[in-house]
Amino acid sequence: MQGSSSSSLGRGVYGLVSATSGTTYGVYGETSSPAGYGVYYSGGLAGTGAKSCVVKTSRGPTLMYCQESPENWFEDFGKGTLVDGRAHIGLDPLFLETVTIDDAHPMKVFVQLCDECEGVYVRTGRTGFDVVELRGFLLLPGRCQTQGIRAASSRVLQGRRERPVPLPRAQGNPAERA
Repeated sequence: MQGSSSSSLGRGVYGLVSATSGTTYGVYGETSSPAGYGVYYSGGLAGTGAKSCVVKTSRGPTLMYCQESPENWFEDFGKGTLVDGRAHIGLDPLFLETVTIDDAHPMKVFVQLCDECEGVYVRTGRTGFDVVELRGFLLLPGRCQTQGIRAASSRVLQGRRERPVPLPRAQGNPAERA
């Protein structure tokens, strides 16, 4: 099936589901090719809903929302409290099902300090990380008690960076006319 329109108000392909319950799809695309795409578009993408992907987890299909990035990352956010200059932050087990954390795909951790202190450093692990105050907690007792945390990790099986995308050879493809 191919859809096209030369009208300034037209739509090449239109899908509508009028059901008010159940899981429905206005437009659905699928491919079995590892080099293929279930849906490919040229030009901008716009919509009124959130952009997400569905990831298989032990709780069933789970929606994940991603930042735009040259790498494929999932992120988790939280906060922690330093006690005696240290905090261990364990990552959510469901989040861990969706990411790869290993030597080839290390976790990235960004800490936002909320109090005055001598700074902190981070020691990452496979399921969490430690935040440690620099120069010892005893220098500024009672300081550096809370911080905001952002942890980013490579998506499971998707740690590729900026992979080349072959353009489809479809009739009327603007890229082929250039």
